[in-house]
Amino acid sequence: MEASTLLEMLTTGVIPVLLEDQVSSTLAAASTSSKVIHNFLAKKEKLVESIVAETEKLEELFNAWPSDAGDREQAVYACDTIKPQMEAVRELVDQAERKVPSDMWPFPSYDTLLYYHHAQTGEEVVKNN
Repeated sequence: MEASTLLEMLTTGVIPVLLEDQVSSTLAAASTSSKVIHNFLAKKEKLVESIVAETEKLEELFNAWPSDAGDREQAVYACDTIKPQMEAVRELVDQAERKVPSDMWPFPSYDTLLYYHHAQTGEEVVKNN
């Protein structure tokens, strides 16, 4: 199920990177009194907290899957309960992706997926795949 894949991506990729970025940013900003920097970090911290909370909510909903229910009831649960929570988490993660250095992000960007092969020669594509 897609929710299982999303949970794995969040817990093994996205959240660890966000926490690592938060720690390194906080340490780097410790020696400054700039309100701009501290406000920016506070907003990022709130975003990370929201992502963690919404991920936990998704996991709870996923673990409450009505496995004893019929196909129709399971489909309704997936559509009306799981999918909206997945979308809520995804919206927050999309915001976070724009605030983390691209070399830290654990997954390729949409642009990379679409256009990376255009920047390579045929030999490079074969070598890298």
